[in-house]
Amino acid sequence: MNISKAAAIMLILTQGTKGMKLKIGIIGSGKLASCVIDALNTSYDAQLSGIYSQRTDINATQNITQLQEDSDILIDCSTNGFDARADKINKPLVIATTQEYEKLPNVPILVLPNGSIGWNCVHMMVEKLSKLGKYEFIITDIHHKHKKDAPSGTARRLIKALEGSNVKCSSHRVGEVFGLHQIIAIGEHETIKIEHEASSRAAFGTGLISAAKWLHGKPNSTYTANDWLKK
Repeated sequence: MNISKAAAIMLILTQGTKGMKLKIGIIGSGKLASCVIDALNTSYDAQLSGIYSQRTDINATQNITQLQEDSDILIDCSTNGFDARADKINKPLVIATTQEYEKLPNVPILVLPNGSIGWNCVHMMVEKLSKLGKYEFIITDIHHKHKKDAPSGTARRLIKALEGSNVKCSSHRVGEVFGLHQIIAIGEHETIKIEHEASSRAAFGTGLISAAKWLHGKPNSTYTANDWLKK
């Protein structure tokens, strides 16, 4: 009898939460978009509402208005940014591309060119170091041989955050490395070495979904990873 009661309650709770999943629309259809979609397939509180892409060989729409009608929030995973159509965006937006928008829509926006939670914690740590003491920085940026940009968007963002410090950066494109960043901070009396490596692209997908959940319901503003990680 108790087991039946528990099962009935669980059924009611399960049915009651159906349809309450956060509906996430994806802009883009590359590798980053794929890892977000993979993460959504195993998420208990978020689901894929659709994909915006000009590709015709996948199940995607070319109608951004339709995608927004079906979505609570959008994640831009496009390789060249969605800047040209920014004025058509009316839903909260996570910008996961490393390309910068020239014009931002008037919606809640989280600029997150690297979705990894671990990397963003490293970024905050290095940024803090540069403000607290006099350090020189050496950054090594290693990615797979197919990656076109060097340094990566992640490395460029870090260099920008360390503006005013003496920073040297080297980039290497070898093998199938998802993403490895090494940072050495050299001070007068100490040297600090920090390394972050993504062992799977899933780190980016799960991080971006977490970020989208955080952004949903926020007032119109432009947020950064620092805002997200203060949650």
